[in-house]
Amino acid sequence: MRDGSESIALRLLCTTDLHGHVLPWDYLAGRRDPRIGLSRLVPLIRAHRLRQPNVMLFDNGDFLQGNPMTDAETERLAQGGPGPHAVVAAMNTLDYDAGTLGNHEFNQGLPVLRRVLRGFGHPLTSSNLTLAPGSGAPLVPPGLLLRRRLTRRDGRQALLRIGVIGVAPPQTAEWDRLRLGGQLLAEDMVLAARRQAAELRTRGADIVVLLAHSGPGVARPQQGAENAGRALAALTDIDALFLGHTHSLLPTRSAPEASPRSRVRRRRPDASVVTWG
Repeated sequence: MRDGSESIALRLLCTTDLHGHVLPWDYLAGRRDPRIGLSRLVPLIRAHRLRQPNVMLFDNGDFLQGNPMTDAETERLAQGGPGPHAVVAAMNTLDYDAGTLGNHEFNQGLPVLRRVLRGFGHPLTSSNLTLAPGSGAPLVPPGLLLRRRLTRRDGRQALLRIGVIGVAPPQTAEWDRLRLGGQLLAEDMVLAARRQAAELRTRGADIVVLLAHSGPGVARPQQGAENAGRALAALTDIDALFLGHTHSLLPTRSAPEASPRSRVRRRRPDASVVTWG
């Protein structure tokens, strides 16, 4: 219809690089720090959900490591303690739709990571980090196809199929090689994202969201680059792209002017939320 009443307004939110900061507390200094913490983002996320009937929430990785609290929780699980991990429990209260793995999720090895992943209430994906043959069941699938009944502008319901893929620096396998012992295989992010996005399209995805635990990088990075955001943004099958990992503010003086559809709300790199749409 020309008035657009059959269209769907969809708002996408994404947290990135939480690094275990759930509460606004500095565990090293032993005092409150209002600049950090997933809890500080809760009012912002709730406000978006109140203003817009169609909101999806994602996480872009590096949630598991970063302060003494999360290290103690990880050690507790490694010793056979009950789950879920405290960071996972906090994330479960926010009803995430999907997430991906960052490089720091592998810091404590695969057995602990498997235990952590079992506690999640939402699915995770990783398209370019996979396990070598003989290393057990896959950690997470290479892509997700989510089905959501959303509200159109005319008030009616419509089914939307959202493909979700995730990538992280291929250097992850090298950075944690002593703990991973060759069990983790890493592929170039652009090659993996292109392949998985095309596969999700063939499975019926109406849109594809890419969770890239990677910085902007250059337009034509070398194969295996740690930061490949600009090259990932150029992939034709990608409709929405989230970046992280580099802990830098966006936009910067050297970066192209941000699109009016992409608004970055940052408190500090440890706890940020990005909105798209």
